[in-house]
Amino acid sequence: MEEIKPSQTMTAMQAVSCLCRSRPFMTVEAAALILDMSVDYLHVGIREGRIPAHRFGRSYRLRRDFIYGFVTTPSGARFEDYAATWLAKYGAEATA
Repeated sequence: MEEIKPSQTMTAMQAVSCLCRSRPFMTVEAAALILDMSVDYLHVGIREGRIPAHRFGRSYRLRRDFIYGFVTTPSGARFEDYAATWLAKYGAEATA
């Protein structure tokens, strides 16, 4: 019997992008999936003020353009450097 293979595999970024395509913010969990980082790492960076995020009630959300901006940067970029540049450029409006 012949093995059935899916015609196209969906990457994590494609799966998450269809969930939040029309929304300006995404959850920390969705961002962690796209960035291939741990949720805990992102939460620590947010609490320390190194990663820009907005607080909605008891949870945090990251700007979709911030996450996709990093994903589309040249491959040698470090996430921490990108976040620091983002914070320097947008300042107080980057976090709330």
